[in-house]
Amino acid sequence: MAKYLVWILLLIPLMMIDVVFRILSPFACMFIDHFSYTGYIKRLGKKATLPRVRLKNWLTWFDTMDAPTDEYWYGAYNKAEYMLQSDYDSHADLRWWFRVKWLQRNSGYTFIYKFISLSKDSKWAWHYENYTPINAHYHWNINIGWKPHSGFDKLSYAGRFFGIKK
Repeated sequence: MAKYLVWILLLIPLMMIDVVFRILSPFACMFIDHFSYTGYIKRLGKKATLPRVRLKNWLTWFDTMDAPTDEYWYGAYNKAEYMLQSDYDSHADLRWWFRVKWLQRNSGYTFIYKFISLSKDSKWAWHYENYTPINAHYHWNINIGWKPHSGFDKLSYAGRFFGIKK
């Protein structure tokens, strides 16, 4: 019972952290570094090496530790079939907007991982995840507790009571 109480007690401060990071992320997205990234690129449907972006080192708490800051575009989260890569490449405001959307989707991700994660063998660890189909294309998503993340040695705080995913 105590492990659930600890998770609940963290909910309010994490909501406040979430609000602060969401307000500041549009400003953070103005400070980026370019680097070469090799990995599976959903938008291309293959593994590739591309020039990608990350936030400046002093803003890493805003970023996601597991993906570049431009993942909303390259990961095809926007489902914008009407937009071409050339549109993305030629419009700085569009690139900024997709970076903001990625950080809004993953608000304070690295900050939470660094300061509020648990070791995988922690006695406080628990996780509940449920995907319930709505129709052939969408499902409800509940993901609460302390979730494992592929390739990382700690469990991240999960606080999604409801969501709809494709």
